[in-house]
Amino acid sequence: MQLRPFPVRHLDSGGQFIAAAFFPNDPENRRRVFIDPSYQTTGFDRVGVLRHELGHAIGFRHEHIRSGAPALCPDEDTEGTVDLTQYDPQSVMHYFCGGVGSREPAISELDRVGAQKVYGPPLSSFNLLAA
Repeated sequence: MQLRPFPVRHLDSGGQFIAAAFFPNDPENRRRVFIDPSYQTTGFDRVGVLRHELGHAIGFRHEHIRSGAPALCPDEDTEGTVDLTQYDPQSVMHYFCGGVGSREPAISELDRVGAQKVYGPPLSSFNLLAA
């Protein structure tokens, strides 16, 4: 799969979301990242919000939909999801809900482990040899 450039657009959702992103298997014409005006005044770390949305763009679902998440967290269809790690309440993909998650979404160690299972280790972990 090759990730192609995608537009980032302002969209007034009436406060339904701060930002929203696509999944890699969405049709190309739906591959957009939308940013609501509330993004400018949110109490969440704005860089963290974009980390979360880019997580969707590379294929990651919400962490709070997994078993083990607080019942107070929003529920979503889990069809087709794959658990790459154990439940991680500090995941960048976890909403701030049910007393867990963070207003400053950051990439957790388990996020790194899960990403490496999908995309492989970072290039910095390889010893490159001169030709």
